[in-house]
Amino acid sequence: MFFVSLLVAGLFVGLLSSFLGIGGGSIIVPVLTLVFHIPIHVAIATSLISVVFASSNASAEYIKKGIPNLKIGLLLETITVIFAILGGLLSVSIKEKYLFISFGIILFITAYFYVRNIISKNNTNSIKNNNKGYFSGSYYDESLNNHVFYTPDRLFLTTLVSSIAGFLSGMLGIGGGVFKVPAMNLISKIPIKVATTTSNFMMSLTAAVASIVYLKTNLINPVIAGLVVSGVFLGSNIGVKYFPKIKDDKIKLMFTIFLILVGVQMFLRGLK
Repeated sequence: MFFVSLLVAGLFVGLLSSFLGIGGGSIIVPVLTLVFHIPIHVAIATSLISVVFASSNASAEYIKKGIPNLKIGLLLETITVIFAILGGLLSVSIKEKYLFISFGIILFITAYFYVRNIISKNNTNSIKNNNKGYFSGSYYDESLNNHVFYTPDRLFLTTLVSSIAGFLSGMLGIGGGVFKVPAMNLISKIPIKVATTTSNFMMSLTAAVASIVYLKTNLINPVIAGLVVSGVFLGSNIGVKYFPKIKDDKIKLMFTIFLILVGVQMFLRGLK
């Protein structure tokens, strides 16, 4: 039962990572520590390794399909990494509970805008934008059976949000996908599928660098990591297969539910 549970947990994380463009640390770490009573550092190391496999596997397939915007991904990733380092250096000077509460409130606000977006049927993919720019892009949307063209709007503001996401990631040890995906989609009007797959691409780079530290230690349990990674690999493969066929509103709804769940978790941790 222990082995099966680890595989299922990995499967769920792989699906979420490929669908929503978020790291699985907010799920894998609590599950491994609270359910399986695995030491926190081993859980974090396992989470990082699983994210490497999930994001790399998914992003490779998405890049083949031409969905992610690699130019935007590299821009935001560079900014995120710089501010993540700053956040890590300053993490000892601010009480975590205030950060967790603030983080939770921001996620609730973001979820509200997504709910309003879904209700109003404001689908950014339904509008073709043929303006040419350095960060412009296009992709074939299988759910619409049509090519979608877009040009990012207010990219500077999205970059600013990404820097804040990196800062918080460094301070709290969490992924920044919960900020970067909404910023790209809601602020810069980048289609949700492009936003999530671009986030996947960014996560594969971040997790790969972060996991190097843990590979030099004895914190990685081969059995635990092997089972979780196997589940993650299977989940990400399933996600990559069905993701292009899912309608945008359903992706936004799934992301909204995830934002609320993580927001509640962060808020409760801040109240302890």
